[in-house]
Amino acid sequence: AADARPDEDRAATTVGDAVRSGDGGVLSTPRDTEAVRGLYALPPEEFTAARARLAGELKEAGATDRAAAVKKLRKPSIVAWAVNAVARDRPEDVEALRSAGQALRRAQRKALSGGGGEDLRTATDDGRALVGSLTDAGVAAIGARGSAHRDAIASTLDAASIDDELGALLQAAVLEREATPTAGFGA
Repeated sequence: AADARPDEDRAATTVGDAVRSGDGGVLSTPRDTEAVRGLYALPPEEFTAARARLAGELKEAGATDRAAAVKKLRKPSIVAWAVNAVARDRPEDVEALRSAGQALRRAQRKALSGGGGEDLRTATDDGRALVGSLTDAGVAAIGARGSAHRDAIASTLDAASIDDELGALLQAAVLEREATPTAGFGA
């Protein structure tokens, strides 16, 4: 479901390239992957300075291409930061959310073929329960202001459950922006 998009431009692909190892992405060594994940684990107000330090270290080590790629990483929005925190704290639930999204897509295809109404209801309920639980954790991660971001957190988790690229970014805990799911079947 390539139609699920972060609210701003799709710069998340830069981060996606950065966390993929072995595929020729701009940051493909395990050290860099962990370093990038470490950036996204920081509170948003610390991200920019830490990104500059990491880029400087890479440049000093002669990894100028990787340093340039790190400089391009975007500071996560507060919603993305909260969702990333949940992904780090509850990886099994994030995996279950992605599996629920796959089950929902299968059930939607089956329902469109004239069957599987019960499968669709079950898959929808399972996904909603996981999104609800993870949303509560995301709101708690933000703290006192978290409830103001509840809908955006839920929407981002929902989008990541049905969009493979967003789901991979969520699982790596490196989302940059909130996202909205596509509407209806075919998501």
